[in-house]
Formats: sequence, C-alpha cells, structure tokens
Amino acid sequence: MQTAAKWFDERGFDFITPADGGRDVFVHVSAFHRAGLGEPECGEWFSFEVEMDSNSGKTRAADLRKLNQKAAEVEAAYATR
Repeated sequence: MQTAAKWFDERGFDFITPADGGRDVFVHVSAFHRAGLGEPECGEWFSFEVEMDSNSGKTRAADLRKLNQKAAEVEAAYATR
C-alpha cells in the first residue's frame, strides 16, 4: 500500500490513509525511525505493509519505504486498474 504524508501528530503517532482509499492505519514515529526515514514531511509518499500488533491486537503500518513522487503516481495508476 502507499500513502502521502499529510501531517504528523506531535504525540508521536497518527493514522495514515492508504492511497487506494482503504481504512486508516495506525503508524508510530518509531516505524519511520526503524526504516531509517526520520519523521515524515507533508507531501512525501511512502509505501507500507499492514501488520497485526501482537500487543494490542490491532493493525499498524510497518516496512515503510519512501517513494519518489513519480513512482507513487505510477503505482497509484496500476492499483486502480
């Protein structure tokens, strides 16, 4: 899945909306740090996987990867077909 960062909550977590319009997914700032990305900036595109958090039993974003804008547009075009 992929999403564009809109804003990031000062509490260190937020919910991101997949570009395909799916359900919002919890993401903690530590997921960006584990991926070596630092904190997201508005307009940056990311791909991510959805995994189950073994502690909470809820879904969360994982395996975040930063995409360049062109790659994000191409992926979004193929995802809607």
